[in-house]
Amino acid sequence: MGMFKTLWKARDVFKMPKLHIYFGKWINDPCLPIWRRGNIVPLAKYGKYLQLNNKQILSWYNDKNGKFVRLIHKVNRNLYWKQPIRRKLKKLHLSWIPPVIELPLWLSFYIFNLDVIWKYKWDETRYEYPPQFTIVFFGLSLSMWCNWEQSEFQYPDMYWESLLNYVYGIKNKENFNIIEFRNKLGKWQSWKKDNTKVTYWQLQYDFLKPEYQNILYKYDKL
Repeated sequence: MGMFKTLWKARDVFKMPKLHIYFGKWINDPCLPIWRRGNIVPLAKYGKYLQLNNKQILSWYNDKNGKFVRLIHKVNRNLYWKQPIRRKLKKLHLSWIPPVIELPLWLSFYIFNLDVIWKYKWDETRYEYPPQFTIVFFGLSLSMWCNWEQSEFQYPDMYWESLLNYVYGIKNKENFNIIEFRNKLGKWQSWKKDNTKVTYWQLQYDFLKPEYQNILYKYDKL
């Protein structure tokens, strides 16, 4: 289900966020976890020759011609040059050919189908990026993503973290109590321009389907 996986699980309680659509030049968007880079084409099978460096996804390797070649992982120099294909290239005076080639953006093709990206930090649910689906071709991208529109005292983080806590934090949804759930999520604090402190619930009325809005509204009026 890709980008709608988590939203589908919360469809009975939460409203659907706004759907955004973009078609145009493939750009780096701060709202989307897409690394804008051409496709990597390997020219040799590395397999056991790779030594993975967990701290560094990309590294630079200086070959014998003094040129820098971009690699997905750090390659041990001795093992690299002992590979049969590299020895053959060296005999043919073609050792200048890099082990991998990064295609230009206009020649790269990708499909991204990502659910909402989040993490646990300090025992709390932290929202990172909205769900999105993107097709990249010839330097262009067709993108769709869902996100809550930011307004005063309503932020995308509030919506997604409330939704994520419901989907992945409530085990028994048959006995779900919206009032207890809101109390568990707690309140946020902000300051106005005049330095006035404002406190408000993380779980906003607008995030919820009408039946759950009414339950909270009646409870707050008591």
